[in-house]
Amino acid sequence: MKPSVVLITGASRGIGEALALALLGRGDCVVGLSRGVSEQTIAHEQFKAVNVDLSSLAEVEMAMHRLFETLTPDAISGITLVNNAAALAPLAPIEACASSDIAAHLHVGTAAPVLLTSLFLQKTADWPVPRTVATLTSGLAGIPAASMSLYCASKAFLNMFTRCVREEQRLSPRPARVIAIDPGMAETDMQAYARSRQGESFPVGTLLQQAHDAGQVLAPRDVAERIVRLLDEHGADDRAVLKV
Repeated sequence: MKPSVVLITGASRGIGEALALALLGRGDCVVGLSRGVSEQTIAHEQFKAVNVDLSSLAEVEMAMHRLFETLTPDAISGITLVNNAAALAPLAPIEACASSDIAAHLHVGTAAPVLLTSLFLQKTADWPVPRTVATLTSGLAGIPAASMSLYCASKAFLNMFTRCVREEQRLSPRPARVIAIDPGMAETDMQAYARSRQGESFPVGTLLQQAHDAGQVLAPRDVAERIVRLLDEHGADDRAVLKV
């Protein structure tokens, strides 16, 4: 049986790592695009690490060109891009954010997923296999939060970007499935860092701590399993943004 190929950004830790392990465990081929690599994922024969700095669009484009030189639709049953990587910092009022931090956040959180989606759809346009683009979003896309303007705005951008690309694909003779997935709250390094930043300028930190204390923060493995189930639903989606 031909394997499915899944490209995951930020597969070296957190939800990305857990998702990669879940897919590898069932026999999929996984390509991790990130600056680091997980010891657990790299141990699998069907895992390929692509070292790329997602804050550099030139690196992203070069990495995708090189990667698709090694892929062929004849050897696979389907291909998926998961835009998982995200930036959390800077967590501060916008007037306190350095220009370099603003640029880095927007490159990772918005520009990189847009470019990856564009290149993925270009390079697989004629492939006679199911194609999916899934972008991880957040409930904060619809909730204004102090000191999180960049993060909230980036996720809101990705939700609208997903809706627009879905409309474009409906006009395509070989449409790809395009969705955004809200994974909810997961126990990741980003979540722990956000909880640690409690104070008047960052009230969300207190709310996150309360959710953690109430047992509402899921383990990455549990979130990954739910994401896999959503990815396996190859039918038409009623909504652009799905929740695990």
